[in-house]
Amino acid sequence: IRLHRFEENGGVQRSRNHALNTARGEFIFFVDDDDWLGTDCVELCIQRFTEDETIDCVVLSEIRQAPDGRQYEPSGQQKIGKITGEEAFLLSLPWRISGNFCVRTEFQKQHPYDNSCRYFGDENTGRMTLLSSKYVVQSEGTYYYRMTEDSVCHSKSIGHYSRLHVQRVLADTLRTMGGQLHLRKAYETFCWENIIHAYMRYYKERGEMSAAMRH
Repeated sequence: IRLHRFEENGGVQRSRNHALNTARGEFIFFVDDDDWLGTDCVELCIQRFTEDETIDCVVLSEIRQAPDGRQYEPSGQQKIGKITGEEAFLLSLPWRISGNFCVRTEFQKQHPYDNSCRYFGDENTGRMTLLSSKYVVQSEGTYYYRMTEDSVCHSKSIGHYSRLHVQRVLADTLRTMGGQLHLRKAYETFCWENIIHAYMRYYKERGEMSAAMRH
């Protein structure tokens, strides 16, 4: 185990890119500090890679743990067989598949983490990793995702709205890539749905915000 420390907190994307640059193993997992993997998760993932050399990415099954300790499968997610990276990208927009996966290290190094924003940049990288994959499969290995009330995703903070900026960055990336018009249209629809969702959230929470936050 090698521990790397920074003098100051530069965000999760900076830390993950540093890990990518120094990684020596054949495969890459990223696990947030409050999450954990099932005891056989790594073994089951590597098994999928060794069975089929055309696989670039293995999506993990996901179990969420609520603050009260209750565990459950996220609603709306579906089990997948062997699908193309493009199919996986489209399924990732409505979160039909987990955003947690294992990839070959050399492949992941071609897709460093988006550091355009302190929060949510990993969503862009995850989707571009899926899109760039030749094939994606799912493993029975389980990623346990701890739901915390003070996280950026769930707390009433201005950081939540930075997700809109991150999504615009990916939309611009897809546009500069050219072609794949159906993917760009699907992602634009996804972005507009998130704008509407963000305003609904703002409408409900605006009374608890300061004037500066509302602005």
